[in-house]
Amino acid sequence: MNKLLKSLILFAMLIITIPIVNAQPNVSISAPSSVKVGETVKVTVSVSDPNQNYSVKLNISASGAARGSDILLSDGGNSSKTLTLTPSSTGSINISVNGDWAQNAPPFTESTYKNGKTITVVSSSNSSNSGGSSTPSRPGTGEGLGTGSYNSDVPKDETVNKETEEERKARELEERKKVPLIKSIKVYSESERLKGEVVSEVNTEDSKFEYGFTLPRGVDAFKLDLTPLNDKVKLDYKQMYKLDAGHDKVDIIVKATDGEISQEFKFQVKKSAESKVAYSFGDRKYT
Repeated sequence: MNKLLKSLILFAMLIITIPIVNAQPNVSISAPSSVKVGETVKVTVSVSDPNQNYSVKLNISASGAARGSDILLSDGGNSSKTLTLTPSSTGSINISVNGDWAQNAPPFTESTYKNGKTITVVSSSNSSNSGGSSTPSRPGTGEGLGTGSYNSDVPKDETVNKETEEERKARELEERKKVPLIKSIKVYSESERLKGEVVSEVNTEDSKFEYGFTLPRGVDAFKLDLTPLNDKVKLDYKQMYKLDAGHDKVDIIVKATDGEISQEFKFQVKKSAESKVAYSFGDRKYT
């Protein structure tokens, strides 16, 4: 009987001392290797944590021929965030992903992550000249324009396609209206969890005036912080919001004006789906 009891105690001690190893999250960056100037490119950063062992925060940014940024927050499971970019010049788009994650269960370890990707941007006119350069036709053979003539005295109609001053101003105004008067959008947490931290950030895109944001789990109060395009822009909006029980989203209208240009932005901020999984971030623990 004593031998059996000792064996059970020894077996229990072995179980207690066996370390629990949780696989770290897997992060992937999906993007094409090259694009053309003016072509829309999507960069998707994905986090896979099927055992829901980690809380993850990753900062995603793009620089170079196209700019953009966002934050990916994950409380376990599979999450992703997509940046939509449009390069304006040749060169390269540099994608940077860095951040950290914290284990939700003992031993509550923390790790950092850093990775990146480069997208080459080529000229959109590389393949536009489908005919390429051809060998000139031999004169006097009747091929091509070899035996033709050119009369430089043909009068030119200087009024053809000439833009008036009023038309030019109207065209320039329409082009300016496509550029958002808001340069960037930041959402700060005003809840106890992640209080004062940026939980979502995005740079605006031309001709896009509607944006959506999802708050991390445990965050129902937030502050909206908008950066104007320049110091002449006037913004009319409310900064502080709280989603009460029974309200899962809020639609926000922001008006921006700069002289004769007036724009209306629409933002929708939603709560994240609740989860019963216990998690921690740094030295803070949540359920």
